[in-house]
This record gives sequence, structure tokens and C-alpha cells, in this order.
Amino acid sequence: MMSDFSGGIHLVVAPDLPARKPKEFVALIKSHPGHYDYATWQPGSTGQLVMESLKKQQGLDIGHVPYKTISQIYQDLQGGRIKVALVDATSSVPLIRAGKLRGIAITGSHRGPTLPDLPTMTEQGYLF
Repeated sequence: MMSDFSGGIHLVVAPDLPARKPKEFVALIKSHPGHYDYATWQPGSTGQLVMESLKKQQGLDIGHVPYKTISQIYQDLQGGRIKVALVDATSSVPLIRAGKLRGIAITGSHRGPTLPDLPTMTEQGYLF
């Protein structure tokens, strides 16, 4: 199996979150300030840096919940305890394909080979 991880991070959401594209995600978070939190693995991780940059660029009010492991993030996303996460672009692929998570975008300059329909944040107009 080909890996998507070439330094990319997936922005993923729980399937019941109505956003399907980065602009819809930004609009949803802006329309509900302080309502949502996002998960990453550990404070200061690449995922947190990406979201903090997006927050600053777009004026988003979304809290951060650091987790010790990505598997804990996946459990809480699927259990409804958290709705948004930034995770590595390898481990999330099976969950996105199975419909257990929805991929919103990938960071980096290229789409990943295993999810070629998942847009990059850059091509959607967000700079990192």
C-alpha cells in the first residue's frame, strides 16, 4: 500500500459535522465561535501548528485538546467526544475510506496518492 505521508497532515472531522471542504469548515467554525475544539497529538505538534496558523489567518475561535496518541483521537472522533482533528496522513486513510471520518484537506503542496480527491489546503487558498 502506498503511503500518503510525505510530511502531510490530514484535517479530519467526524462524519456528522456538516463541513465537507475547507471553506465550509472555516465558515462552520466562524458561525459557532468557541463551540468546537480540535485534537492533535501532543502540544506543539505539527498538527497544532497548522491549526494555529489557520486560526490566525481566518480569525477562528476553536480550542485545542492535546492527546497522547492518535489512536485516542480516533476513538474520541468516532465516539462523538470531539469533532475535529489534525492527524498524520497515513493512519487516517483507512478510516476516511470506511466513512468513519471525513477528510477535509491535506497539508503540503501535493495531494496524497491514496486519497487523490482530498484537496490540499494550499490549493483551497490557505497558506502554511
